[in-house]
Amino acid sequence: MDEREVIKKEELLTRVSGKMDLLKEIIAIFLRDYPDKLRDIRQAIADQNAGELDDSAHALKGLAGNFSAYRVVDAAFSLEMMGRNADLSQAEETYHVLEKELELLKAALGEFTG
Repeated sequence: MDEREVIKKEELLTRVSGKMDLLKEIIAIFLRDYPDKLRDIRQAIADQNAGELDDSAHALKGLAGNFSAYRVVDAAFSLEMMGRNADLSQAEETYHVLEKELELLKAALGEFTG
Protein backbone atom coordinates (compact mmCIF):
# COMPACT_ATOMS: atom_id res chain seq x y z
CA MET A 1 0.00 0.00 0.00
CA ASP A 2 1.06 3.57 -0.63
CA GLU A 3 2.86 4.87 2.46
CA ARG A 4 1.77 8.48 1.94
CA GLU A 5 -0.90 9.82 4.25
CA VAL A 6 -4.47 9.74 2.99
CA ILE A 7 -4.55 13.51 3.51
CA LYS A 8 -1.88 16.00 4.47
CA LYS A 9 -3.60 17.49 7.52
CA GLU A 10 -1.23 20.40 8.04
CA GLU A 11 -1.49 21.38 4.38
CA LEU A 12 -5.26 21.09 4.50
CA LEU A 13 -5.60 23.23 7.61
CA THR A 14 -3.27 25.84 6.13
CA ARG A 15 -5.32 25.87 2.93
CA VAL A 16 -8.43 26.88 4.93
CA SER A 17 -6.47 29.15 7.31
CA GLY A 18 -7.53 26.94 10.20
CA LYS A 19 -11.20 27.83 9.65
CA MET A 20 -13.05 24.67 10.63
CA ASP A 21 -16.42 25.99 9.41
CA LEU A 22 -14.96 26.52 5.94
CA LEU A 23 -13.34 23.08 6.01
CA LYS A 24 -16.62 21.44 7.00
CA GLU A 25 -18.39 23.24 4.15
CA ILE A 26 -15.79 22.07 1.63
CA ILE A 27 -16.05 18.52 2.97
CA ALA A 28 -19.85 18.62 2.63
CA ILE A 29 -19.54 19.74 -1.00
CA PHE A 30 -17.04 16.97 -1.71
CA LEU A 31 -19.21 14.31 -0.09
CA ARG A 32 -22.20 15.54 -2.09
CA ASP A 33 -20.39 15.71 -5.45
CA TYR A 34 -17.81 12.94 -5.58
CA PRO A 35 -20.27 10.02 -5.99
CA ASP A 36 -21.59 11.56 -9.22
CA LYS A 37 -18.06 12.07 -10.55
CA LEU A 38 -17.15 8.50 -9.65
CA ARG A 39 -20.29 7.24 -11.39
CA ASP A 40 -19.39 9.29 -14.48
CA ILE A 41 -15.91 7.74 -14.49
CA ARG A 42 -17.39 4.25 -14.14
CA GLN A 43 -19.79 4.90 -17.03
CA ALA A 44 -17.05 6.35 -19.23
CA ILE A 45 -14.98 3.21 -18.71
CA ALA A 46 -17.97 0.96 -19.44
CA ASP A 47 -18.71 2.96 -22.59
CA GLN A 48 -15.02 3.15 -23.55
CA ASN A 49 -15.55 6.92 -23.82
CA ALA A 50 -12.04 8.36 -23.50
CA GLY A 51 -13.15 12.00 -23.65
CA GLU A 52 -15.66 11.59 -20.85
CA LEU A 53 -13.11 9.68 -18.78
CA ASP A 54 -10.62 12.53 -19.21
CA ASP A 55 -13.22 15.14 -18.17
CA SER A 56 -14.71 13.23 -15.23
CA ALA A 57 -11.39 12.12 -13.80
CA HIS A 58 -10.06 15.67 -14.11
CA ALA A 59 -13.05 17.01 -12.16
CA LEU A 60 -12.65 14.42 -9.40
CA LYS A 61 -8.93 15.12 -9.23
CA GLY A 62 -9.73 18.77 -8.54
CA LEU A 63 -12.20 17.90 -5.79
CA ALA A 64 -9.69 15.63 -4.04
CA GLY A 65 -6.88 18.13 -4.49
CA ASN A 66 -8.67 20.47 -2.13
CA PHE A 67 -7.82 18.04 0.67
CA SER A 68 -4.20 17.35 -0.29
CA ALA A 69 -5.37 13.78 -0.87
CA TYR A 70 -2.52 12.84 -3.16
CA ARG A 71 -3.28 9.14 -3.45
CA VAL A 72 -6.77 9.95 -4.79
CA VAL A 73 -5.30 12.70 -6.97
CA ASP A 74 -2.74 10.27 -8.43
CA ALA A 75 -5.36 7.64 -9.26
CA ALA A 76 -7.68 10.22 -10.81
CA PHE A 77 -4.78 11.71 -12.77
CA SER A 78 -3.89 8.26 -14.12
CA LEU A 79 -7.46 7.83 -15.34
CA GLU A 80 -7.46 11.34 -16.79
CA MET A 81 -4.31 10.54 -18.78
CA MET A 82 -5.78 7.24 -19.96
CA GLY A 83 -8.74 9.18 -21.29
CA ARG A 84 -6.57 11.86 -22.84
CA ASN A 85 -4.41 9.22 -24.53
CA ALA A 86 -7.43 7.11 -25.52
CA ASP A 87 -5.88 4.03 -23.90
CA LEU A 88 -8.34 2.55 -21.42
CA SER A 89 -6.59 -0.83 -21.16
CA GLN A 90 -5.72 -0.29 -17.47
CA ALA A 91 -8.76 1.83 -16.60
CA GLU A 92 -10.70 -0.88 -14.80
CA GLU A 93 -7.83 -1.71 -12.46
CA THR A 94 -7.09 1.96 -11.78
CA TYR A 95 -10.77 2.64 -11.14
CA HIS A 96 -10.73 0.06 -8.34
CA VAL A 97 -7.69 1.74 -6.80
CA LEU A 98 -9.51 5.08 -7.00
CA GLU A 99 -12.58 3.61 -5.30
CA LYS A 100 -10.49 2.26 -2.41
CA GLU A 101 -8.61 5.52 -2.00
CA LEU A 102 -11.86 7.48 -1.98
CA GLU A 103 -13.20 5.31 0.82
CA LEU A 104 -10.03 5.98 2.82
CA LEU A 105 -10.36 9.69 2.11
CA LYS A 106 -13.98 9.72 3.19
CA ALA A 107 -13.01 8.04 6.47
CA ALA A 108 -10.13 10.50 7.02
CA LEU A 109 -12.42 13.47 6.44
CA GLY A 110 -14.74 12.10 9.11
CA GLU A 111 -12.13 13.20 11.64
CA PHE A 112 -13.01 16.81 10.82
CA THR A 113 -16.78 16.39 10.70
CA GLY A 114 -17.37 13.89 13.51
